[in-house]
Amino acid sequence: MPKRRYVNPDFHLEPASLEAETQRLRSTPTPLARPVVILGGWHAPGIANISMASRLGPFTSGKPDDFTSITYPLAFSLHSAAAHAYSVIRSKGLCEREIDVVGISMGGILSRALACDAFNLGPLKIRRIFTVASPHRGAKIAQVIIPDPCAWDMRPQSKFLCGLNGRAHACELHCYAALRDWWIGASNTAPPGMLPYWVDVNPGLGRLCSHFAINHDQLVMVDIARRLRAEVPLAKRASQPPID
Repeated sequence: MPKRRYVNPDFHLEPASLEAETQRLRSTPTPLARPVVILGGWHAPGIANISMASRLGPFTSGKPDDFTSITYPLAFSLHSAAAHAYSVIRSKGLCEREIDVVGISMGGILSRALACDAFNLGPLKIRRIFTVASPHRGAKIAQVIIPDPCAWDMRPQSKFLCGLNGRAHACELHCYAALRDWWIGASNTAPPGMLPYWVDVNPGLGRLCSHFAINHDQLVMVDIARRLRAEVPLAKRASQPPID
């Protein structure tokens, strides 16, 4: 018997309306107020970053140079990943400019760590952070598989996460979650005291790997794009995921 598909009443468009919206965004490029930095996930080679940029670019300004993609596949600690990200941001001349950041999975907690200078690398002017399936309260998989210090720090209630979640953040934060995310857990994708904008990815293979499929979800891409364009977002409010 097929699994029930959940529809988020606060974050939904019918397929025809969603397709029409993607066409509108593509046909009306809008200059961005700030450059956008995309931070990749744990040991990710950059495929998700490329996918994200290839959607957000045409949905916003249409200018690839507005997006800086950063990955750290050989970084075995959060500190080394953050240091690499900071180095790239500095080399692009973005340390003195306001930026928006999209954090994919682990990139989401790195975004917050950089925003509050948790690693004492230097201040950044991060205005907004958009996190996609990020382990703000820890990752399910890190409870059973801990191959390196990165994974150790992404355990629920780890010293790093408790410290990060105890820090004040001046920037705006928006969190997105996929249901059936056995890698992170939908309920872990927003810091304590916050809730995510959740989606149920398309049936089929996507549900077996929803943690990765969310990077291709049109609702999520359109909502982030509309926020980057300073338009009314699709997601009306964040809410508790009905399942993990």
